[in-house]
Amino acid sequence: MAKTTPFDNYLAEYEQWFDNHYFVFLSELEAIRSVLPAKGKGVEIGVGSGLFASALGITEGCDPSEAMRVKAIERSINAISGIAENLPYKNESYDYTLMVTTICFVDDPQQSIREIHRILKPNGELIIGFVDKDSPVGKEYLKNKEKSLFYKDATFYSTKDVFELLWEQNFTSKKTYQTVFGTLQQVKEIQQPENGYGKGSFVVINAKKMNKTSIRFAMAVNHAGYFVSKHFGDAYKYLIYEWNKNNLVYSKEAINHFKEFDEEQTHGSEKKGMVIIDLLKGLNVKVLVSRQFGKNIQMVNRHFIPVIVNTEKPDDVIPILKKHMKWIEDELNNRPEEFKLFTLKNGALKTIIKKEK
Repeated sequence: MAKTTPFDNYLAEYEQWFDNHYFVFLSELEAIRSVLPAKGKGVEIGVGSGLFASALGITEGCDPSEAMRVKAIERSINAISGIAENLPYKNESYDYTLMVTTICFVDDPQQSIREIHRILKPNGELIIGFVDKDSPVGKEYLKNKEKSLFYKDATFYSTKDVFELLWEQNFTSKKTYQTVFGTLQQVKEIQQPENGYGKGSFVVINAKKMNKTSIRFAMAVNHAGYFVSKHFGDAYKYLIYEWNKNNLVYSKEAINHFKEFDEEQTHGSEKKGMVIIDLLKGLNVKVLVSRQFGKNIQMVNRHFIPVIVNTEKPDDVIPILKKHMKWIEDELNNRPEEFKLFTLKNGALKTIIKKEK
């Protein structure tokens, strides 16, 4: 494979980079440790020369580069040949997987994450670390890409790109940390990771495997837990319900900290819509339930199935949703570019906006 050539031919240069940027490496390790499970059977996908795996106590990994595998084996890693798109591991055989700066080298990121989902046990975790393309280091890598030994054929992603990728392959993000603040040359000591993303160049996400049959609903309610005549984005909180094994059960609540976000500019702000979309996609929500939706409904339709209700109590909506789940499941399975908008009235589920063909 063409992308393995530099790793096969320049192992010494690869190892030297970590010596030259020792505190960057240690800072990245700290960020990974902050989300790494304390126990369980783990494997690193794209284990390389085993630098991260050996430092983190992971004893298994795969990589397409023979030279890298040989070095990983020297570090007591059981490194075998394999690519992310076709992992050489059995179904549901690991509690967690680690993937560090590997996503930018795979040919098919969707298939790679799908394969990781396959080998993880139920509720297993994927810890994925990468250089955010919108960060200072990411921009520098993109600028000098053609001159790089290792990144010439790489495809960089933003944190939002990775969130989208995880959500599409049935993962929900649990924790996100960032590190490497400033340029690589400015990192002269171990930097403590910070929550979130947007400042640090190296981002680590802990994502939990979701059951492929589960569908999560977000119900827009007030303090007391009732639907009110407000737009979805103006709700005080969202009650998260999960459809699994033919039952719709309450999971958790998510406070809407963004209901006033950017509202001084314009009501129904697109920026506000996007941050709420990111919040709910991070929770693996796929259906939104509300008394009203605002001007961002077309943007919402690209990511979720919206359902308009004419009642106050979520408990009154649940049996109707359960009765018509086949409609919602069919819509999600079709994965159109724009989902339908449904309305619940008089115990019936009806389509009020049709998909464009």
